[in-house]
Amino acid sequence: KHYFRVNLNPIHTEGEITGVSAISVDITKQKIAELKILEKTHQSQQYLDIAGVMFVAINREGTITMVNKKLCEISEYSEDELLGHNWFDLIIPKYMRDEIIPVSKKLLNGEFKPVEYYENPILTKSGKEIIVAWHNILIKDENGNISGHLSSGNDITVRKAAEEKIKKLLTEKELILKEVHHRIKNNMT
Repeated sequence: KHYFRVNLNPIHTEGEITGVSAISVDITKQKIAELKILEKTHQSQQYLDIAGVMFVAINREGTITMVNKKLCEISEYSEDELLGHNWFDLIIPKYMRDEIIPVSKKLLNGEFKPVEYYENPILTKSGKEIIVAWHNILIKDENGNISGHLSSGNDITVRKAAEEKIKKLLTEKELILKEVHHRIKNNMT
């Protein structure tokens, strides 16, 4: 199989088109290389899509460059609604931006290593706030310069709610035990 790029130009004689000149360039090697890259990209996206966690790649400007199906499902946004948009403006709650944006900038400037585990809320398209546990790595270009970061995340909203309920119950238990201890001590005197 061969691929060619063909440029056609009309030949004019006395104001009329009397023929066509054609220039043909064999681009088979380039096209095969492009198809291989496209295949690898598609394969990589399939791997990310079957993962049970959310994936998002964000460039230095905060623009979303890659997402997987799980992130779309959890966030309620389509891939098209996410790609090319600013992660912080679209997903991060306003009250958290002043905390998260500077950390992201320092990370992308190489001022410190990525935090391997980080929890923060995100907003879904419908405005629901969920808590996500993120794992982050830096993305570097062929020259070793930081070009963005890749994050994988799990929705831990239910777990966090259960932890808070347990903390509340333990606090109540401690208060009850203190009250019982106090009453027993008073009854014995």
